[in-house]
Amino acid sequence: MYTEASTVDAQMLAALKENMAVIRFDLDRNIQYVSELFAAAVGYPVATLLKMRHEDLCFDDFLNSKQYEEMWRNLKNGKAYRDKIKRKARGNRVLWLEATYMPIKENGRITGVMKIAVDITERTTTILNMASHLNEVTQQLNEQSNLGADTTQSLLEQVQQMATISSNHLTHITLLEERASNIKSLIQTIRSIASQTNMLAINASIEAAHAGKHGAGFSVVAKEVRRLANEVDETTVNMNTRVQLMLQELDAITADVSVMTAAITKSSEQVNTTFSEFQQIHLLSKDVKAQSDQLNKII
Repeated sequence: MYTEASTVDAQMLAALKENMAVIRFDLDRNIQYVSELFAAAVGYPVATLLKMRHEDLCFDDFLNSKQYEEMWRNLKNGKAYRDKIKRKARGNRVLWLEATYMPIKENGRITGVMKIAVDITERTTTILNMASHLNEVTQQLNEQSNLGADTTQSLLEQVQQMATISSNHLTHITLLEERASNIKSLIQTIRSIASQTNMLAINASIEAAHAGKHGAGFSVVAKEVRRLANEVDETTVNMNTRVQLMLQELDAITADVSVMTAAITKSSEQVNTTFSEFQQIHLLSKDVKAQSDQLNKII
């Protein structure tokens, strides 16, 4: 048994009214019909809605856009419109709809527009809130990563400055060691000369003794030379001991500076690693923000 086409149409229309938010406009954008589901979604009684126009359910940003007039122009030309749309419910409450606008034709002529929609406000609001929260977290992450990168960069510069100072100290210590070694060599030379002078003085004393009374004056000079040679030898021994102690101190300082230089080098490497990690976090936050912005555009 076949059902008449008019009966099928009636059944389809009844199914739409029961399950979808349905509204009809004339070409002047006046509301001509509203289903109970649509009225419930926007929060107005059906009788009130029948006295309203399409723009009464739109926010100013959409009304004042080029897209608004373009949508109606296309509808009048027989082109349907489908999209996720933001509409103004009672009390300026935001209503999100998954909607399709369809031109209505009678005898081949467009006489009105019917819209069928599904209320997706709860789902869309949840997604928007998540995207907004994600943007806030991303912004905070970006700010913290920038601050961390700036702080790390400043610390890196300080560490590098310390490394330079440490290197300069090590250079100066090495130079002092070289000079101390030169002084030690000079002392050895002086001691050698003093020793030779002392030997000459001893030989002169022996010759003076052989000369008897004629060598008395020469003997006095020889004794004085020998005394001075002994004093020089004692002084050089004392200087050598001090220089040796200075060299030991320099060796200890050099070892400490070398340890400090190694620690600074390691710290510099760690700071560089931290700086790179902050840069990665910054790039990641930018990527997350881009994805969040894309999500907002999709919605």
